[in-house]
Amino acid sequence: MIECMKPKLNIPEFYINGKNFDSIKGDFEFHDRIVDFIEMNIKKECDETLLCYFIYENGAIQHAELPKSSYKQSILKSLEFYTFHEKYERCTQIKKLLKKL
Repeated sequence: MIECMKPKLNIPEFYINGKNFDSIKGDFEFHDRIVDFIEMNIKKECDETLLCYFIYENGAIQHAELPKSSYKQSILKSLEFYTFHEKYERCTQIKKLLKKL
């Protein structure tokens, strides 16, 4: 895990196989990160825009930012993901977060 400049903040890494984001290793962890990240920012537990790092097969690293203006779109994608995988407790949590946005 790449350490962030801010104390006590670990930014996760996700590996990309191929050229697009449909091939993220650890897709459950990625969506967990989105939901938890948004929840922490809403609760004011942190004030961060750096969601994660994407690491490509060729070793290139991309910083993935998630600004507040993109929370709704991102969390709706995660809701879609968890609904597809029938993770209904997580869906309930996301619906509660959507009401706070």
